[in-house]
Amino acid sequence: MKIDAFMALHAEMCEQATELVRRKNPDYGSVDDAMFNLKACERMKLGDAEVNILNKILDKVSRLITLNKIGEDARKVKEDTMLGDELDIINYVIFLSARRRERAGGPEYQYGRGWRRRPDVDLELA
Repeated sequence: MKIDAFMALHAEMCEQATELVRRKNPDYGSVDDAMFNLKACERMKLGDAEVNILNKILDKVSRLITLNKIGEDARKVKEDTMLGDELDIINYVIFLSARRRERAGGPEYQYGRGWRRRPDVDLELA
């Protein structure tokens, strides 16, 4: 795939991911917290939201691996497509970044000459 075609695909998928999370998030979040459901494990003292998000990404990757092997047409839940899983992964990665920024008390990165890590914020996960 040529770079122009890749960049067009990138833009299209990011737009689709934004629309998907805009439609789906009200069913999972709250008016005040877009990550309400993803933080449920913390409220129940079961672990960090970051680990919960990473587990959700792993679930989607596992499904993609399976469907890649057997073929998308062989999937049991016809409404759930590989593209849908790919868009979910994009959104989960953004949720992960948002949670890390939130935990740090503000933007983890500052814009200058490209994105760079703030030197005063340590976000290493244990």
